[in-house]
Amino acid sequence: MRLQQHLIWTAGVLVAAGTARTWALANGVGVTPVMGWSSRQLFGCNTSEKSIKEVADALVSTGLSKAGYSYVIVNDCWLSESRDPDDFTLVANKSTFPSGMPALASYLHSRDLRLGLTIAASMRSCELPSTPGSWSAEETDAATFAEWGVDYLKYRTCLLHWMNDWRGTVDKYKPMRDALAATGRPIVFAMDNWGMARAWEYGEWLANSWRVTVESCDSYRGWWCSVLGVLDFAIDTARYARPGAFNDLDLLQAGNKGMPLAAYRTQFSAWAALKSPLILAADPRNLSAEAVRILTNEHLIAINQDPLGVSASYATVLQGGFDVWVGPLAGGDRVVMVVNRGDVGRRGVEVDATLWGASVGVKMSVLDLWADVDGLPATQVIDDGRIVVDVPAYGVKIFRITPVDTPFDFVIPSPTQVVPVFWWWSPGLKVLRWYWCLGRIPVMFFHGFLAALPVLVIVLLAVREVLAMPDPKTATKAKKKAKKE
Repeated sequence: MRLQQHLIWTAGVLVAAGTARTWALANGVGVTPVMGWSSRQLFGCNTSEKSIKEVADALVSTGLSKAGYSYVIVNDCWLSESRDPDDFTLVANKSTFPSGMPALASYLHSRDLRLGLTIAASMRSCELPSTPGSWSAEETDAATFAEWGVDYLKYRTCLLHWMNDWRGTVDKYKPMRDALAATGRPIVFAMDNWGMARAWEYGEWLANSWRVTVESCDSYRGWWCSVLGVLDFAIDTARYARPGAFNDLDLLQAGNKGMPLAAYRTQFSAWAALKSPLILAADPRNLSAEAVRILTNEHLIAINQDPLGVSASYATVLQGGFDVWVGPLAGGDRVVMVVNRGDVGRRGVEVDATLWGASVGVKMSVLDLWADVDGLPATQVIDDGRIVVDVPAYGVKIFRITPVDTPFDFVIPSPTQVVPVFWWWSPGLKVLRWYWCLGRIPVMFFHGFLAALPVLVIVLLAVREVLAMPDPKTATKAKKKAKKE
């Protein structure tokens, strides 16, 4: 029966993939990836109306809002401990948000910014269990959000998400999706499900974006939340991005201090090329000039906001541990990104133009998307079927390539992957990706292990109980011996 259900779902996904390649949620917003800032990493549960307004003012004064960062997203700690006793509506915490959410929305809207809120898809909050979530109250809460003037909702699953399959995910997110639509207000809807249950395979029918992994952290490699760890997850999910429906790689770390400058450029380049929402984690009130230059790179923002809405896809790995990602852009251009996985730079890395559908003799205009930021010549024209790049340690080279005469022969990836019976049997796990000098096993193995861990614990506890049970024969002999005595 379980297998039949999965096969039926798979058939539905494949039929829809073949008949409707437009954005399926059709809520009128989020057609390009959202750009903004989240309070989650900076403030956690210490957020307040005062701090949110200060950040909003900083987004304007630094030029970030003009560059496109317009959504100010308040983390899941803004609620009062109880709902309104009269109409069961949500109430903002009066000590931290004394003016209430409608006033905060008005403040942001007056600065051409947008208000985003996070709330749990459960009975109680993920961050503060003493405060309510929205599960079973979706219609009431959606109407409240619309009345307040909310523009973005991140709907977050808590600990129980570890055991969710696709049915549980749909059951959790569909009611809020429908409730938001019923309000008539255009509200961006984001799934924060930590990349569980392969949500990328059906997420476009539920939300404008979905998480593909755990939360990002201020680290380049060595952790599943690092830049390279998240990119490894994205290898198998990139093909599912389309206008109005995007893979969320989580927060950008530029402006923090845990990585070299080159690593922040790499993360921003990768998030832009893969069409992830661009949500800042750092404090806009204290950003360095270099961090602002990274985050306002107009070439990369244009790549991220490209109307074609198709993510760059993993193409190959070059000798020495250099990942190459390639993607199509509107008008026939291509984005080509070379990522250095190591801590040693290298000169003269050659990238074959056949990866993006060109060949020797095809004339191409190559725009280096970081060159003008560095004050270097940005554009060159080549026709020898390759580009040669110098990639710094932890660094990236990313280009916009335009055909001069002959259009590129390039097939846009299509999400026709069959949903497996067990979600952690990803096509990306069929082969262990051991690369030159930087061999790596996909973090998806760890992902699957976490999902199976509760079951493993239960089995081990059951085995322990069985082993602890006394042997019946030994117990009988002990009883007879006790009677004789």
